[in-house]
Amino acid sequence: MTEKRIQPEWGKAVRKVLIERDMSINDLAESIGMSRTHVSAVVNGRLLSENAKEKICSFLGVEE
Repeated sequence: MTEKRIQPEWGKAVRKVLIERDMSINDLAESIGMSRTHVSAVVNGRLLSENAKEKICSFLGVEE
């Protein structure tokens, strides 16, 4: 049985905005000039990157 990872509130907010804008993680990564794997890891809470988080917040208008 696999464990279900609890997604941080910030990551949920990012995903909500992506859905509202009909965007994917790929679209977001391309828009902010970062790799999909890096952006995905930050949004899903597997990687802490203040630089990426700031770019995502600025682009999507999401608060940290």
